[in-house]
Amino acid sequence: MAYNNIPIIVVLWEHPNYDGRRILLTEDTPDLGVYNFHDKASAIGIHPGPNYDSNAKYEVSFYQHSNYRGAQLVLTPGAYNDLRHPYNFNDMISSVNIGRGIPGASPISPIPVVVELYANRNFGGKKFLIVENVANIHSYGSFGDLVSSAKVLRGPNYASGKKAKLCRDVGGRGGCIELDVGDYPDLHASHSFGDVVSSVYVRY
Repeated sequence: MAYNNIPIIVVLWEHPNYDGRRILLTEDTPDLGVYNFHDKASAIGIHPGPNYDSNAKYEVSFYQHSNYRGAQLVLTPGAYNDLRHPYNFNDMISSVNIGRGIPGASPISPIPVVVELYANRNFGGKKFLIVENVANIHSYGSFGDLVSSAKVLRGPNYASGKKAKLCRDVGGRGGCIELDVGDYPDLHASHSFGDVVSSVYVRY
């Protein structure tokens, strides 16, 4: 799968005022359990992506239960720092549907490659999506030192030769590996780099 079209990017934060863990979504997600993020979102950012159309209208629907069931909250692009007020939707989002409504937040672009990180070998366990440089995965998503497999996919702004860089320590230090577009089912065996990743770069 290639991430050829990313008009908007949804960021879910664990705590109000954009604090705690966060995850990024670029497509419909029927079950946030794959990110270990059931009933944990307290703040939301909805950002224009590289394929954002200023003439289009975007909206995102957030649901109480998996598979788009239960109570629904519909938001247009922008910044929502506290889902308790006035929405009363704190810690209750389990699925997300990206559709159409009205634009307005800081863009996340360009995206040459998209990185999918997995806690277990062979793309199993918790999943983490990267579409921007992340200098500290420990604070970003509590995913530091957990990565055992990864996929690097072409993003909307891909150009030949673009790679992802995974580093052992925060801030791109401690030794890094560069990964071409492709699947890496066992970073322990292939790169001796399992359970050590603390920072990831898609633009460098």
